[in-house]
Amino acid sequence: MFKNISAAGLMLGLLVPGILLARTTVDDSSIEMKLASQVRTSEIGYARNGEWAAFSTREPGDKLPLKSRIWVYRKGTHQAVPLSNLESDQSVPRISPEGTRIAYIDRTDAKKERVGIAQLGEPGKVVAFETKGAIDIAWLGDGSGIAILAEEDEDPGLEKGMVVGSQYYKRKQIRVLDARTGAVRTLTASAWNVGMFAPIPGSRDVVITAEDELKPEQVVRRLFVVEGNTGAMREFGAIEGVEYDKLRVSPDGRRLAFIGSVDGPTGFDLFVQDIAGEGKAVNLTGPSGSSIDRMVSDYDWVANDSLVVSVQEGFGDRVYRVGMERSKQILKSFDDATLLALGIDGEASLVYAKGSDTAPPEVWISDEAGDRQISRLNNAIPGLVEGEVVAYKSWDGRSIQAKLFKPSKGVAPYPTVMLIHGGPAGRWSNKIIEWAQVLVADGFAVMAPNIRGSSGHSQAFMTSNRADWGGGDFKDVMSGVDWLVENNLSDPDHLGIAGWSYGGYMAAWAVTQTDRFKASVAGAGMIELNLQWGAGLPEVVPYDSWFLGTPWSQPENFSRMSPLTHVKSVKTPTMLIAGEADRVDPALQNWPFHRALRMNGIDTELLIYPRQGHSLLERKHAADAARRTADWMKKYVSKPTATN
Repeated sequence: MFKNISAAGLMLGLLVPGILLARTTVDDSSIEMKLASQVRTSEIGYARNGEWAAFSTREPGDKLPLKSRIWVYRKGTHQAVPLSNLESDQSVPRISPEGTRIAYIDRTDAKKERVGIAQLGEPGKVVAFETKGAIDIAWLGDGSGIAILAEEDEDPGLEKGMVVGSQYYKRKQIRVLDARTGAVRTLTASAWNVGMFAPIPGSRDVVITAEDELKPEQVVRRLFVVEGNTGAMREFGAIEGVEYDKLRVSPDGRRLAFIGSVDGPTGFDLFVQDIAGEGKAVNLTGPSGSSIDRMVSDYDWVANDSLVVSVQEGFGDRVYRVGMERSKQILKSFDDATLLALGIDGEASLVYAKGSDTAPPEVWISDEAGDRQISRLNNAIPGLVEGEVVAYKSWDGRSIQAKLFKPSKGVAPYPTVMLIHGGPAGRWSNKIIEWAQVLVADGFAVMAPNIRGSSGHSQAFMTSNRADWGGGDFKDVMSGVDWLVENNLSDPDHLGIAGWSYGGYMAAWAVTQTDRFKASVAGAGMIELNLQWGAGLPEVVPYDSWFLGTPWSQPENFSRMSPLTHVKSVKTPTMLIAGEADRVDPALQNWPFHRALRMNGIDTELLIYPRQGHSLLERKHAADAARRTADWMKKYVSKPTATN
C-alpha cells in the first residue's frame, strides 16, 4: 500500500504538521532546567556494625546513558565523599558482611563491565574483575565472594538489533565471583530462570526465586536454597501474588523476608517465610499482623526476630520496628518530607535520602547522635512553592487527599491544572513535583490528588479501581474540580488536566468524558489498552492483567476503558508526549489517538523524544517537556491579560 516509503518517512508524513521531534531549546537558567538538573539518590547500603554507609547517585546529563556515582560515609565524619573521580560510572554499592569492603558494578568503560571491590578507608586500594550481563550483586554471607544476578549471553549469530521472539526474553542465572582471584563460576543450572536472590548470612548459600521454564508473562515465584559450593537446590515454598520485591535473610539464616501481596497489583506488605519450609509466609504488616496496612517501601532485619520497615503514609512516610510476634513501634515519622532511599544497620540506625516540596533530595543519618545531613548534592532552587494538603469528599463520600499549589501572583479564582500521578498504584508525595512547580511559576494553581487506586493508604483503597480505570478514579478527579470551584479557588472556565503514565491515561481519558477542561497534556499514557497489554515489558503484563484481565478473556474491559474507543467525543486541545524507547507504555499507541484528533479537527500535538524510555532522563528533554506543557496550558487555559 505504501510501496517504496520507509517506515520513518511514512510516520513523519502522517504526522506533519502535528508532530515535534524533540526540539529542545530550554534556557539553562530556567526553573524547568534547574528542576531537571537535580542529582538523584538511589540505593543506600549500611554496614551492620554502623561504621560505614554508601549510596549511589544518578548524575544529570544531556545524553543517555547517564552516569552514576558512589559515595561513602564513615561514622564520626561530617560529609560523605565520592568513592572515585567524576568520570566514573559506578552503581549498586554493596558493603561486605564484616563492613570493611565495598563492591559495585563499574561501567566507566562503555565497552566493558566490571565488578569493583574497594577497601573502605584506604583510597586507591581497588581491584576490578570483568563480568557480563550483571543486573544485581550481593556479597556472599561469608564474605568470600560476590553473587551476581546476570542475564545469559547474547546469541553471537544474531545481527545487532534483530529480534527473535523465543530469544528476546533471556534467562537469568546466579554467578559467583571469587573476591580474591576474580574467578567467575555459574552457580545455577542453565535450565533455571532466576528472579531474585538473597545471600544467607555466615555461609556461601543463596536463597533464590526461580522457575524451570522461561515464562516472561508470569511471576517467578518458587523459592529455593542453593548450596554455594555445589549448586544443589532445595525447594522450600513459593511466593504468592502478582509481584514481590527485596528478598532478605535474617541474621541467623533461618527466615526469609520479602515485600509481597496476596491479592493486589504490586507488593504491599512485609512477609516472612521459614527457610526450613515449615508453614506458609506470615504477613507482618497486614490486617492479620501488626495492622499497619500501608505499602512497605523498604526494610531490613535488625535482629533475628525483628525488622525495621518504612511505609508510605499519605504524602509522607513512617518507619516502624516490627517483631515476629506482630508488635510495632514507630521509630520516625516523615510528615513534611518523603523517604527516597533507606539503609539500616544492626542497631536500627538509619541512613536515608529525603526531599520535600521545595528541597531537592539529600542524604541524612539518624543514630544515637541525632539527625544530620551528610551530603551536599544539590543547590537550592529558588521560587519553589510548598503545597497545602487538603481533603475533599468524592462522589461516594470517600475522602480524597490532595496537594494544592497556589501561584504567588494573581488572585483567586485561579486558572488551574489537575495533575494526576502515575501507577495507578503510585502517589504524590512530599517531594518536588516538577510539572507542578513549572506551572505554578507561570501563574497556575495546581491540584495533585491521590485518587482511589493510589498508594499511601490502605490496601483496600489502593485496589479499589480494579477493572474500573476511568470510573471511580475519574470521578475523584472531577470531585476535586468541583471542590476547587465551590471554594472559589479555581475558575471553571480555565481548567486543564495533565499527567504522566497512568496520569497520562487519565489526562487522555478525561477529555473523552467531559469538555470542562480547556487543555490536556497526556504523557507516556495508556491510550489503547490492547496494544498497551501486548507491547509492554513482560514485567508489566501481570500488573495490567490483575487490573484488566486479558484481551481475550475480558475484551469489554479493554474496549470500554481505552481512551481511543471514545476519541470521537473529544473537543479539548490535547498534547501527547512519549519516549521513543518506552517499553512500559509504548509510544506507538499515541499515534492513532493523535491521528483521530487531527481528523476530527481538534488541535493536537505529539512529541516523541529520542532515546527516552518511560521517563525522560536526559535533562534537556525533561525540561523541554515541562516547558511545552506549561506553554500548552498558557495557550488554552490562562486567563486573558487585562489591557487598558
